[in-house]
Amino acid sequence: MDQRVCLITGASSGIGKGIALSMAGKAGCKKLAILDKRMEKLEETAQECKKAGATNVLVLPKDLSDMQACAQAVQETVDHFGSKKSRAMFTQIYNTIKQFYFFFLGIDVLVNNAGIWRSCHVADMSPEVFKELLQVNVVSHQAMSREAMPHLRKAQGNVVFISSIAGV
Repeated sequence: MDQRVCLITGASSGIGKGIALSMAGKAGCKKLAILDKRMEKLEETAQECKKAGATNVLVLPKDLSDMQACAQAVQETVDHFGSKKSRAMFTQIYNTIKQFYFFFLGIDVLVNNAGIWRSCHVADMSPEVFKELLQVNVVSHQAMSREAMPHLRKAQGNVVFISSIAGV
């Protein structure tokens, strides 16, 4: 996993932070893109990931209730880890050294973990709060997957979805 890229949403705390630390440590993933809207917490997670073994951690403060933020997160991840330059190089060496294929791609694993919760009964929620819950807990997972899919297919990568009964 040391040359693979993992993009993790909801990475500033809880399960997402745990996944980021596990990927950096036990899984040996050296390249992480971590995403959440809480910049300060993301920076803390990034430092902990580096201590756990990650060498390149891209911090992406994004609000996934905004669908443009999903597309931006995927594009920034791909750009940061060298996809544009790598594709030209890849076409030259693919036929002779296939294992380099994985080294030059933008995203290998997407972990859709972003989620929010509001402590009120659904009957008492305003339409705005309900829409925000759906945008982050459901729609952003689809949007992140849609944006990342071309890169994941090329890398023969994986998508992980995490949710809870509170979030759906």
